[in-house]
Amino acid sequence: MRRSSHNFGFTLMELVLVLVVIAICAAIAAPNLRAFAHGRTLPNTATALMTTARWCRVQAISEGVEYRLNLDSAAGKWWVTRDDGTGSNFTAVSDDLGREFTLPEGVTISDIAFQSQMPASDAGTFISFRPSSRTDVARITLSSDNFTVSVSCDTPLGSYHVDPGGAS
Repeated sequence: MRRSSHNFGFTLMELVLVLVVIAICAAIAAPNLRAFAHGRTLPNTATALMTTARWCRVQAISEGVEYRLNLDSAAGKWWVTRDDGTGSNFTAVSDDLGREFTLPEGVTISDIAFQSQMPASDAGTFISFRPSSRTDVARITLSSDNFTVSVSCDTPLGSYHVDPGGAS
């Protein structure tokens, strides 16, 4: 009985050649992936803001206390506070969605519009979420690179949603 002396496998040269081809493909694709990620920054930020607003509404209803989504357009951030039970003192929320969020570089809060005129407040700009499931009707407009996206609620019993914008 005779054994075959053929070795099945790849040579080192073949493996190196395949790696070189993969590296060239990755180098060609990398700039396009970077541009794609940059283009998703504004919609992703709007989705994060909407998610925080919806979370505030659910928490207010389930815990029976008022929650506030605080917005600071000058500093480019938002955070959540909660009524401590007194009806007048609001404290920071330490849950993951209650933490302070900072807008990514290049994204700004360009406008905050309330359906009804909000009274002046020392507490700053905020959206209230009440245990009765009512919320302030508002539109928060985010901008980046001549594009805008809005996060809004159309009715006091509605939920916040993302309104795709466009070029501004």
